[in-house]
Amino acid sequence: MIETIIPSDRRSAVYDFWRTDKVLKDRCQFIAGQYQRYVDNPTVENYFMSLVTDYILEGLYFYNGLVK
Repeated sequence: MIETIIPSDRRSAVYDFWRTDKVLKDRCQFIAGQYQRYVDNPTVENYFMSLVTDYILEGLYFYNGLVK
């Protein structure tokens, strides 16, 4: 979605904003941790948690694109 909404010259700044914003970085690291739980222990519960966190991550990227 960001690819169609954000002009190409601003996209890198949107995708990299998590590196400089502490709150956003903490949230992304939490989400990455959920993915890692599934990699380390591939249960059905961890699979569905990784799906939910994927939706959260996409929402964060979308929200980040609107805030700028």
